[in-house]
Amino acid sequence: MFGRALTSIFWGVIADRYGRKPVILICTVSVVLFNTLFGLSTSFWMAVVIRFLLGCMNGLLGPMQAYASEVSREEHQALALSLLSTA
Repeated sequence: MFGRALTSIFWGVIADRYGRKPVILICTVSVVLFNTLFGLSTSFWMAVVIRFLLGCMNGLLGPMQAYASEVSREEHQALALSLLSTA
């Protein structure tokens, strides 16, 4: 959570500048990569560092909420955002 708190504004700026789709793709690939490395970590400090990097590279929530509100109709926006939050 600390890594996510440090980089959430950065990912929002990148999403505004280059688009939401590249940010969503980059963050999804990094989540898969860092979760795999976290599972294969051999020491406590390796696990802590990889978990921090996982938080830093996880900028999915903001761009995905903006994307969900753009593609859904007005009457379904509340449902789309609540489903995204619970997922």
